[in-house]
Amino acid sequence: MTKRIVWLVVSCLIVLLLLSGCGVAKEEHDAVVAESEAAQARVASLQSELNKAQSQIEVLENALATTESTLATTQDDLDETKNVLATSQSDLAETENTLATAQSNLAETNNNLIEADSTIEVLQQNMAQAKILVEIVNMLFVPALTGELFELSESEAWDVLMEWRDSVKASGDPVALEKFEAMMDSSDDDELVIDFLVYILTAIPKKLE
Repeated sequence: MTKRIVWLVVSCLIVLLLLSGCGVAKEEHDAVVAESEAAQARVASLQSELNKAQSQIEVLENALATTESTLATTQDDLDETKNVLATSQSDLAETENTLATAQSNLAETNNNLIEADSTIEVLQQNMAQAKILVEIVNMLFVPALTGELFELSESEAWDVLMEWRDSVKASGDPVALEKFEAMMDSSDDDELVIDFLVYILTAIPKKLE
């Protein structure tokens, strides 16, 4: 009976111990399971965040690629614009040089034209003077050759001299006028008369050169 009681006590103790051991293991198991589930939930959360970060990275990489492509295109456009600008500047410099040359040529042409006008004006004056001097010669020699000069009265001769003087003045030749007035002031000096005539005869071809 005693052995039976002891056996029952031991058996109960063993059962209690076994039951006690199983209870501890279950709590630890539940705690481990809870931790595992929490870890899995955290891993899932981190995986979700990682996926979002990767998605954002892909978006940023695409944006970066687009920006780099746009930058490359812009750089190409900038290089082309620089080339066009350089060409335009070169063309402008060439045009300015051409314009400067044209202006220089125009200035030279204007100077030549002014000189030509001046030369023409001098020639016209010389021709006008030569024409008048020829008329003076005709006024002197034609009456002398026809004998009319020697048949003039004093008043008529004076009128002829005044006409000659007016013609000499009209010629605008100061030397001819000076020699004529010298001849008039000394009418008896044949050398002054010859000097006046020689000057007129030599001045005509010079003025026509």
